[in-house]
Parts: sequence; C-alpha cells; structure tokens
Amino acid sequence: MATNTLPWALLVLTFLCCHGRISGQQPPRYPVNMTQVTLTGGAHNKSFPILIYYPVVNATHPEGSANTSFPLIVFTHCLFGADVWYDYLVQALVPTGYIFASNGAYDYFVSNPEDMATDSLLMRDAVYNMSRDPKSFLFKMVSSQVGLAGHSLGGMASLLMAEDPTNFTSVLTLSTCFEKDTRRIHIPAFLLTGTQDCICPPTINDIPVYGAIQSSCKILANLHNATHCGYVRLGLT
Repeated sequence: MATNTLPWALLVLTFLCCHGRISGQQPPRYPVNMTQVTLTGGAHNKSFPILIYYPVVNATHPEGSANTSFPLIVFTHCLFGADVWYDYLVQALVPTGYIFASNGAYDYFVSNPEDMATDSLLMRDAVYNMSRDPKSFLFKMVSSQVGLAGHSLGGMASLLMAEDPTNFTSVLTLSTCFEKDTRRIHIPAFLLTGTQDCICPPTINDIPVYGAIQSSCKILANLHNATHCGYVRLGLT
C-alpha cells in the first residue's frame, strides 16, 4: 500500500470533526514552519529530539492574527521510526490550522508503549510550556484541544494516553498492536488498519480494540490490501 492511496481526506475530516472545527467555510491555508527541540527526561531520563510543525501567522498572512490558537496533535512514531516518515500527515494537517508535534529518531532503544507514552506526555507538556512563554515561537498559539496519533508502537502509546479524557480530545492510530482493555477510552477514536497487516493483524488488534472503546464517536477503517509499514515513507532521513 503506497501512502498516497490512504484516505487523507477522511483522516483530516475526522480530526476536524473530533476537534469541533467543521464549518461551512473553507479553512485558511497557512505556511508551515518547523522547529526542532531537545527534551531531557521521560522514561529513560535521557535526551531526545522532538519536531514541532506549526502554522505561520503574521502580518503578511491576513487569515490569522497574533491571537490565533490552534489544536495540537501529539504524534508518536513506530519502533525504530523517524518523524520524517510521516511528513504526509504534516502536509495534510498543519496548513489547515494544526500544530503537529512528533518525537524524533531516538539514539537509544525504546521498546514498550508505556515508555513511549511517558516521552510523548513530556512532549505535550513542553509544547504547552512554550505556549505560555512570551519569548517562545509558540506563545499563545496552542489551544486546549489535543489530539493523539501514532503508528504501531506509537499507536499503542496513544491508546494508553487516550484513557485520560481531561487532557486529550481525540485519538488516531495507524495499525496498532494492542491487545489490552480499551474500555477506559471515551474520547473520539479513529483506527486505521489493513487487511494484509501480518505484524499487527486486525483480527486480534484493531478490531477488538475498536469494539471495546466506549466513545460514541469511533471509526474503524480496514484498508484493502494495506500492510503494516505502508503508513511510512521509507528512505526519508
């Protein structure tokens, strides 16, 4: 499955719906900036990079203003993953008015979803701290709406974090391997999986996960002939 065959329009629509941003007007298109930040701490008390993609709002772009704030998407990549593998998500979402924060490539081994979730929570907190800092490029830009997203191991981490409805608005997973109880998840959820996923077969992962989620807004898309690694653009560094 090539990434350009994925239903990106449906993905964007789901995030917009779950964030309450659907309207009869065409959303503005913003230029996009990226800033890399190094965080220290998390599950292993080590340093790791995060990349923050955000809409550019200034006097030359009249659709926005200095007081414009945007929903935050906290993205967690797969095992041995790199943020640039998922640049298509940035291209689809950030220009329409989202801030997209992703963990970068680790230089140490992170193999369980609990550790990934701990690091992603640190990333979420760091972005909000920047939004409160008058000297930060994100000052007053981050709204209270936070969506979770992740692929494979990152999807597992996202589901663990999604049990907290007070801090997260929605969750999107891309072929997650997750066999734990998801009855504590009540926020809107969108699960993408594939009929040819032999690493995280949907019959024992996404399908029962979807069935147990307690949200009244949930979608399961089982993509025909899609594989587990079809969500990444390999070769990008």
